[in-house]
Amino acid sequence: GLTIDAARMEIRLPPAKLSQLSSTVSSWLAYDSRHSFSKHEGQVLLGLLSFAATAVRPGRLFTHRLRPLVDKLREPHHRFRLSAGARTDLLWWRTFLKDWNGISIIPPSVSLADSLYTDAADHAGAVWGNRWFSCDFPDFVAGESINVRELFVVILAAATWGQHWRG
Repeated sequence: GLTIDAARMEIRLPPAKLSQLSSTVSSWLAYDSRHSFSKHEGQVLLGLLSFAATAVRPGRLFTHRLRPLVDKLREPHHRFRLSAGARTDLLWWRTFLKDWNGISIIPPSVSLADSLYTDAADHAGAVWGNRWFSCDFPDFVAGESINVRELFVVILAAATWGQHWRG
């Protein structure tokens, strides 16, 4: 699990999880470029990294080159090789994991009702206070990069609730 420091309002990976993840990432990097991994092994690694990204703020950014390698395979036993980009992402995890461990849950001066949360993974979605929306991306956005989709959701949220944000 995660460690919650209520005084600092922060979520952190505990030392044992930090050590396990560090060891796992290092073992993946120890293989040369000829080694292949199964879809299942990739899913396990992505699961660990996604969980860690809840406490390592930029972590989610450093899974985006591994995910397509895993997702394109159909069967758990199908295999893939790490691309140079995916290897670079894993190097980031190994190098910065300890330094970036810890995310502020809620800054003391911010009310939860004032926060906007968006997601653009598979669908456009946002939550603001007790209001929310979720919809499919229009065709002109659906095939775009995650950056364009994220910006689209923020613009959609601003168009939906912006009149309440004045001042």
